[in-house]
Amino acid sequence: MPHHRLALAIAVALSIPCAHADIILAPITVTATQEVAIPATDQLTEHTPLQSPKADAGEALRLIPGVSGSRMGQHGIDPIIRGQTADQLNVLIDGGFVFAACPNRMDPPTSFGSLMLYDRIVVEKGVQSLLHGPGGSGGTILFERDTAEMAAEPGVRGRLSFGANDNGLHGDVGLDMLMSNGQGYVRVLGEALNAGNYEDGDGNEVPSSMKKRAVTLIGGYRHDNHSGVEASVDRSRVTDARYAGAGMDSPDDELSAYRLKGWAEALDGPVSGVKAEAWRSDVDHVMDNFSLREPANPMMLRRSPTTSRTTGGRLILSSQLDRAELDYGVDLRRVDRDAVLLDALSGDLLFRTWPDARQDNLGLFAQADMQTGTAGLLRAGLRVDRHESSIDSDLEGQSIANAIAPWVPEGTAEAAGKTRRDTQVSALLRYEHAINGSLTAFTGLSRTIRQPDATELYFYRPHMTERLIGNPSLDAEKHHQLDLGVVGQGPRLSYEAALFYDRVEDFILRDDVGSTLSFRNVRATLWGAELGAGFRLHDDLILSGALAYVRGRNESDGRDLPQIPPLNGHVGLEYQPAQWLLGARTRFADKQTRIDTLGGLDTIETPAWAVLDLYGSYRVNRQLEMRAGVDNLFDRHYAEHVNRNYSALFGDPTDRIYEPGRTLWARVNVTF
Repeated sequence: MPHHRLALAIAVALSIPCAHADIILAPITVTATQEVAIPATDQLTEHTPLQSPKADAGEALRLIPGVSGSRMGQHGIDPIIRGQTADQLNVLIDGGFVFAACPNRMDPPTSFGSLMLYDRIVVEKGVQSLLHGPGGSGGTILFERDTAEMAAEPGVRGRLSFGANDNGLHGDVGLDMLMSNGQGYVRVLGEALNAGNYEDGDGNEVPSSMKKRAVTLIGGYRHDNHSGVEASVDRSRVTDARYAGAGMDSPDDELSAYRLKGWAEALDGPVSGVKAEAWRSDVDHVMDNFSLREPANPMMLRRSPTTSRTTGGRLILSSQLDRAELDYGVDLRRVDRDAVLLDALSGDLLFRTWPDARQDNLGLFAQADMQTGTAGLLRAGLRVDRHESSIDSDLEGQSIANAIAPWVPEGTAEAAGKTRRDTQVSALLRYEHAINGSLTAFTGLSRTIRQPDATELYFYRPHMTERLIGNPSLDAEKHHQLDLGVVGQGPRLSYEAALFYDRVEDFILRDDVGSTLSFRNVRATLWGAELGAGFRLHDDLILSGALAYVRGRNESDGRDLPQIPPLNGHVGLEYQPAQWLLGARTRFADKQTRIDTLGGLDTIETPAWAVLDLYGSYRVNRQLEMRAGVDNLFDRHYAEHVNRNYSALFGDPTDRIYEPGRTLWARVNVTF
């Protein structure tokens, strides 16, 4: 047996009885008369000691089983859940949506969040609710804050955090301060981060430097424990971000987000609760190929300013019906995107990559949680979404229709300047049953719809080595999913296992036809499994670990789907007496040989790898905590298979973006 296979087999065997309870498993306690919680939810918080300081939330999420991240640099690591990414995931930032302004996804929504600015990041894998908006076939990521609940206690309190490592992250400083009199409150959060290029395990410098400055101001009023109003403003700016996996860098990327919410619970009458939210998120993004790198051709200087404007709102009403709690309401969302490519020397417009694309969605939804007997919970949901997409009819001589891929049917040329309209229905059934006081089983069936995004419909890049042209005749993806599993919690052993299967009609595949890259609909399936567990060997000693596997197939053409992570996971051992915590963790992935190179996302097969991390923390007192560790102790040279090295289109297709080599890190948290 090859050495990496032997190591992987040992890791698999060890991982069956292990997982870190704070991260891998939802905190579920089941008794014969207690309501059970929908399982398969994972979350990260700043208090989780497993994590070294990260420059991007997408990288921190990669420790959750079933979650991967596609690296282009240190900034903008794009999450992948159960083999799905981008608009196949719903990402809500404090209840509102933010959509990337970069067609190349240098700035996915998760890049604007961090563990310093939010109280937790919750991951719902698969479809567990229809209340978070349309889509979300792969899962939902929620950046959440508990400001109103925290403000119930009068006073002034806060937290300061200082972190750094010796391989790319020069410094990360965070502030969180809350002032409240028990009703009115103000909360201020801020982060300042400076990152340089990191070195991979072979000593090569990977262009990945960046600077981030973010500040949030929240103000609210709690009328009582069940009602209140809150407003917030978020400003985040990333400058001088370098990307090893792209033909351009980003000298400036700025988010301005505004949110207003109000809620009233425990009401008398047929409506027992009301929650209303409104938001606006503006992203201004600039790319170029000369300000942060030496241009390949001094006469081919290119600059691309892009914008994304997201406005929306949600109204949720709640009613108590016998043994069921019903949530119902309406949400709406408008996303306006525009992007151009300019000749930086002359200032001339070359073409519009996103030609003023607009996408609107209006959704009506209802979802009920019903107790069935003393040990069961049934969730049933239905939503109807009306979607519209259009672009600017005046393209200044640019004709998307004339450049479109050859498989587009005749008559689609006119679609480039017309509004697309589509109405679709999504549904969810999910049942959970407490078999006994320590074991719960669950199963779910769902149908969800994912509309094609602006890039898949309208993107226009005609003058490069390989053209990428949108396809306005695409149909929406229709996901039909089944998942089932068990969650167990005992005095020493806790575990969670899940299986999932997703049959997709009209899966949107990026594919190659001649010298043109475009998008088309195919039949596809995704299936896989996740396993996490934790075993308490001793009062202070915990063995932990997780495994995740997903397989994706293009059934129309008999090919594998691109950018599917291989079998991966981690195994760890933690010793935690009183104020101390000492831990060791092995992260690993099997080789990935099931690839699809035709769309340019997969380039080569990826070998197996395994790395060892050591970490520890010490709580000096209630106010002061210190953490330190080393990632990739043996300085291994490795790359994740999900890898966004689009620069391979212009150079060596075997090139990869390798992960950081040995990295020493430290963090200090001060509460007051």
